[in-house]
Amino acid sequence: MNSVPQSAPDHLSAELTASAASGWFIVTQVKSNRIVYFTDDPNYTPVSEGDWYFVTHYLGDLPEGMTLANCWGWRFNGGTFADAREPTAREPHEALLESNRRALLTLLRQKIDQARERWAPTCSMGDLLRQRKLDEARRYRQAVSAPGGSDEANDFELLRSVATTQGVTLDEAAELIVRLDRDMLQSLTHTEVVREHYARAIRSAATQDELIELRRNLLSERWQAPINTASVSPPMDPSDWHAPLASTQRANEIVRLQSRLRQIVNDRRAHVLGDYAGNDLLTQYKTTLAHQILNGGKQARQQDLKLIESYASARNLSVEDAARLMLGAADEAQQVLIGTEVRKDQLLARIEAVKTLSDVRAVGLELDALAKTLRKERAPAE
Repeated sequence: MNSVPQSAPDHLSAELTASAASGWFIVTQVKSNRIVYFTDDPNYTPVSEGDWYFVTHYLGDLPEGMTLANCWGWRFNGGTFADAREPTAREPHEALLESNRRALLTLLRQKIDQARERWAPTCSMGDLLRQRKLDEARRYRQAVSAPGGSDEANDFELLRSVATTQGVTLDEAAELIVRLDRDMLQSLTHTEVVREHYARAIRSAATQDELIELRRNLLSERWQAPINTASVSPPMDPSDWHAPLASTQRANEIVRLQSRLRQIVNDRRAHVLGDYAGNDLLTQYKTTLAHQILNGGKQARQQDLKLIESYASARNLSVEDAARLMLGAADEAQQVLIGTEVRKDQLLARIEAVKTLSDVRAVGLELDALAKTLRKERAPAE
């Protein structure tokens, strides 16, 4: 970097707050608009070999509070000043929340990049060549399916290279290229949906507990399962909200709302049903055995009690106490299932009846309220 522009006389101090009749010379970094110096010296001339700074002659008052001691914290674009200094220090918990939020956004970016890495080209200009291969594959399939075929034998060089390398026919090579492109787009679309969900949830999180839950989700093996977030509606003309939806638009909105409802309900049920395969059948079986034990145990003696006994032994309980605990858990699960099923049926009917964007928005708000209510319901158990 070249030397700092030629300084004003030593008596120029931080108390300069009003413009002189001749105006001000404002020196900024050429790449960032950061102010590094200013003077009202009419004879000021920057060093001629400087190329990292930009000097502007400005007529007007300087911002209140800007001095030579703090001008580096200001930006000047040639016409207006902007104070870019750090704001007043926030409360410690707010600073911690923001720090954790940035850390989670970095983690999310790393996870998304890792998930997409397998689709990235391995060599320079790979994207261009991949698109050329796809074009050749599509044109080849179109050419061979056209009546009479095509004699353009020299128009598929990349496709022939793939077929030769893989030891397959041109038809198989074309199918491979098209299928890989379809798989890539599906994967990228899925990871983008997940990224949008997490990014919005991280930025809107208001407590450390919410960020901790998001971190737990990101670090789990199932982190690519989209999380529940509220929908965002772009600015609309008031009349558009009540205009009948086109059939394609309505169908897609219904699918989106149904998908979100399913996520909300499944998220609540997962906390009482668990994620293990066959868990429903085993829970039903355990409940039956628990009832038999607490009703005298006569029928239970004919049953395999290993499930109850192992559960009781692991928790240092009697078989009867383990049975009562199982029945309590089963009753809680049943209440959750019934409650979510009633709400699900009501909202499904509302979703299927939407006709306008106003209807869609109203159902979206109901889904937001349901998600919030269900989170509160499961909070004591967590």
